[in-house]
Amino acid sequence: MGELQITLSGNVTASNFDEWKNQLLARLDEANRDLQTDDDFAHAAQLVKSFKAAEDNLKTAKQDALNQVSDIQALFGAIDEVVEQVRQTRLGLDKQVKARKEEIKNSAVSAGKERIQAFINQQPEYFQQQNCDDYLDHSRFLEATKRKMTAATLQKSIDELCSGIELEVSRASATVQANKHRIEQLPPADRELFPDVLDLIAQQPQTVEDEIKNRLDQRNLRVAARLDNADDPGELVLEQGAPVSSALSSDAEKFRVILDICADETSARQFVEQLASDTYGNVALGNIRLERRPQSSWDDALRHADTEFIDLLKVYREQQHEIPEVGFEVTDSNDRVTDLILPLAWPDRRFSVVKTMVDKTRALALGWDAMLLEEAMRETMQDG
Repeated sequence: MGELQITLSGNVTASNFDEWKNQLLARLDEANRDLQTDDDFAHAAQLVKSFKAAEDNLKTAKQDALNQVSDIQALFGAIDEVVEQVRQTRLGLDKQVKARKEEIKNSAVSAGKERIQAFINQQPEYFQQQNCDDYLDHSRFLEATKRKMTAATLQKSIDELCSGIELEVSRASATVQANKHRIEQLPPADRELFPDVLDLIAQQPQTVEDEIKNRLDQRNLRVAARLDNADDPGELVLEQGAPVSSALSSDAEKFRVILDICADETSARQFVEQLASDTYGNVALGNIRLERRPQSSWDDALRHADTEFIDLLKVYREQQHEIPEVGFEVTDSNDRVTDLILPLAWPDRRFSVVKTMVDKTRALALGWDAMLLEEAMRETMQDG
C-alpha cells in the first residue's frame, strides 16, 4: 500500500465580507439601546428587522461557502471512517499478539521449571528432601523473559538460566552428599547427636565440621562432668546404640547380656564404642550402656542413704544382709531410665525399700518388688 497523498486549495477567491462586516458593526454601535420615546421604539423596530436580515444573510453566505467545499467534507468523513476501521483491526490484532506472546512466555517458563524439577528428581533422595524452592522460584524464570523480542531469544534465555540452575543443584547435591557421608562415618553413638541431619547436611562443609566438633565436645563435657561427680553406684557413663527395631517379628522376646569389664575408664569407653560399631545395623540390638559400678560397702551405703533409712541399714548390716545400692535409677521395659529413684535397691533380686506408697506403686508397676520403710522395720523387729 502506497503513501497517502491529499492536496487541497483553501484560498477564498472573492469576498466583500470585511467591508460588509465593518458596516454592520458600525450600525450596531450606532443603535440606540436606551429607548424612551415612541420614535425611539419605532426606529428600534426597524433595526430589529434589519439585524435579523443581516443574521440570515450571514448564515446563507456560510452555507453557500460550505457547499462549495462539500467534496472536502466528504473526504474528511471518509478519512475518519477508515481511521476507525484501522484502529479496530489494530486493537484486535494487538490483543491476539500479546496473548500469543504471553502464551509463549508461560510455555517456556513452565518447560524450564519442569526441566529443573526433573533434574532435581535425578539427585539422591536425601537431597530431594532439602528445600529446593529457590531453584524453582517463578520470579527467576520471569526475569529471564524480560526484553526478549522473539521466541528464539526468549527460549535461549530460559535455556541459559536452566543450565545455571542445574549447575547450582549439582554443586549443592555434591555438598549434601559429602556432608551426609561425613556424618555416616561417625560411630553410632555420635550419629545420635544429629537428629537434625537433613538440615545439617545442607550447610557448607566447614559449618558441618564445626557443628560436629561442637556437639562432640559438648557431649564429652557432659560425660566428663557426670564422671567427676559419679559417687553413686550405677552412675551412667556412656550409652550407645538405639532402641530395638519395631521391624522384628511379633514373637521376639527381650534378653539382656550382662558383661563386667575390669579396666580403666578410657579402656572401658573404647571397648563400648568398638562394640557398638561392630554391631551397628543389627536391628535386634538395643542400647549398650556402660555403667560405673564401684565396690559397695556398708560405710558407703550409710554415708549416702537418706537419714530415715539409717536405722534399717544398721539392722541389715547386723543381720548380714546383702549390701543394697543407694539411690538406684529404675529403667522401664525399653531399658530407658525413668524418674523413679529407689532409696534402697537390690537390682539382682529386683527388690527395694521405699518411703511412700506412691513410689511403691510405681516400683511394682515397673516389675519391682517393693516394701515401705515402716514395713521393713517391722519385719526386722519380728526377725530379731
